[in-house]
Amino acid sequence: MRFVQYYFGLPLAMIVICITFIPIFQRLNVYTAYEYLENRFDKKTRVLTSLLFLFPEAYQQESAFTLRVSFYQAF
Repeated sequence: MRFVQYYFGLPLAMIVICITFIPIFQRLNVYTAYEYLENRFDKKTRVLTSLLFLFPEAYQQESAFTLRVSFYQAF
């Protein structure tokens, strides 16, 4: 049952994200949520959110690419 929820939920979530976040990011001329957080708050918030994403990913050790991207976004 979890597969079915993921299979149908993911496209729905992608549509909602595209409708809500993409226009905001285009209007503000940012490419990532981390850039948005830096513009909205400060660099400390951007680094904190990047690290909060980075640590669970590093713990699981599933994707080296994800770690590099999130580290790059942090700094």
